[in-house]
Amino acid sequence: MRINYAVVRFEEPFRVGRTGLMDTLDYVPSDTVYSALENLRHLGISHGIDRASSMYPMAFEVDGEAALTVPMPMDLKIQLLSSIASKYADDPGRAHAVLKRVKKLKYLPLDCLNAPSVEPLLDDDLKVRCGGREFTYRSSYGSSVSIQRNVVGRVLSNADTYRVAAFQPHVNYVLYFTTRDGASLDEARRALELLGKVGVGGERSIGLGHFTVVKVDAIDSLRDSGSHALLLGTALPRSREVYGCVNTMVRGWVCSSPFYVMGPVSVITDGSVVGAEYLDFETLNGPNCVKRLDPLWLWYEARYQC
Repeated sequence: MRINYAVVRFEEPFRVGRTGLMDTLDYVPSDTVYSALENLRHLGISHGIDRASSMYPMAFEVDGEAALTVPMPMDLKIQLLSSIASKYADDPGRAHAVLKRVKKLKYLPLDCLNAPSVEPLLDDDLKVRCGGREFTYRSSYGSSVSIQRNVVGRVLSNADTYRVAAFQPHVNYVLYFTTRDGASLDEARRALELLGKVGVGGERSIGLGHFTVVKVDAIDSLRDSGSHALLLGTALPRSREVYGCVNTMVRGWVCSSPFYVMGPVSVITDGSVVGAEYLDFETLNGPNCVKRLDPLWLWYEARYQC
């Protein structure tokens, strides 16, 4: 299986809210990426991108260099937590401390995705060992910040201030994508460079979400088939029931021109592991508003049966 990837460096914080003004995600979900690409299309810019993932922090390094990352597969996290609980069954205090650290592993090096064995190393620095290599986890890959905004009341002719939360990355981020037939990698790079100037996420008018493209390349050494798939984004399966190890979230979206609210909708999110028979996803359509909920996914062999 061949996929492309782009490494980007955020010049400013980005904002993708969850439930209100004062919370934000620490990654850019695939539906937000799709909306930004759709905005380019409305501007008359062809990007050639077919499917896209979320944008993830490159939270691991190996041999002094940043490693490509994917969301931690839910089945693998369950397996690791189960094995740790068994290992420290006679020492509840130690078990609690170790489980707390491993639960914070939200991402995994791409090189470890299909490795036969993945082992967390609990030294001073949290590490992951797979394929004979050790990857150091950079837990401080970013921080939440508060951005002050102003609002003007047109009825009472008054003004006030308010704050919104944003996330300031300290590392580069990676976006995985595939291109349409006939589209070139150079075309995708040019589009992503323009997107970096426009920005992704909320509050782009004040400069949030702007990034620089550092590298665009392709990966060939991935599985071509499998019984399961790892989702790299926000998905809404057409099937009423989905079996697998899944992360869920309730999402909603506000569209403008005209004002329209989509949701709330229960979706499955990054790191979910689902059977191959559930890889049929929906796109929500509203008046002058589209939300693609069919992210990129990778073939994967599940380690744990949920």
